[in-house]
Amino acid sequence: MEKTNEQKRNLIEKSLNRDAIQYDYRSIEVIHSLIQNDKNLDDVLKDIDEYRNSPIANKTALQNWSMQKIKKYRLPQRVTLTFTDYYDCPSDIAKQRCQKFIKAISKDIYKNAYRRHRKLIKNNIFLEGNVLGIRVHLEMIIETPEKLSSSNFQEMIQHYWVYGHAEVNLIQEQDIEQVVRYTHKLRSKEERLLQDSLVICGEKKNDSKVQNQNTFRKNENGQKVRCKKDLTLNSSPCRSISPIYKM
Repeated sequence: MEKTNEQKRNLIEKSLNRDAIQYDYRSIEVIHSLIQNDKNLDDVLKDIDEYRNSPIANKTALQNWSMQKIKKYRLPQRVTLTFTDYYDCPSDIAKQRCQKFIKAISKDIYKNAYRRHRKLIKNNIFLEGNVLGIRVHLEMIIETPEKLSSSNFQEMIQHYWVYGHAEVNLIQEQDIEQVVRYTHKLRSKEERLLQDSLVICGEKKNDSKVQNQNTFRKNENGQKVRCKKDLTLNSSPCRSISPIYKM
């Protein structure tokens, strides 16, 4: 049965509300303008269906999610890390080195909290390069931990990145959105989907130190029982991935 124009508009509005994180405000304004004309309704519905799984929707969703997180960072630092021993560092090696770097600096800062709970500095990291003649490098935004000044933290970053050059700059509040849009750009990344260039810094599922930590939960009778705490990649203290992604 053919849907009425009003039903089509309702479907479009529901889609925009449900998937709002995948749209920027300009796209939503354009869609609202287009659906004022009944002739555009079928085309808009088709475009929305195709848009959901497109690289631009993936990028916009991840960018909006990152923006919400990074705006809460204390003294956010923009960091660019390069490699001197590789002209084009393989992606897997670049990611491994990045993870080692985050863990090493977190271990120094958080000490017991890192040892017991694998607490890591808050970070948002992307692998870039290997396209358009751009050398492989890492672009990241990380939070300056409590009790550390911006300058002291910058010195720590320089000290712990032993694989090449580290360029570190404090992001001013008014520049956060611009920097996030820059680090989330697609043209300098090899992967088609932005989420595939995201570097996850967390513990592996088979990490015995993490898996053997105990916690408590209530059973069916309301009694507390001991169980093992699961700190896998998706529940890492480092970052919780937005539920719209299947990482």
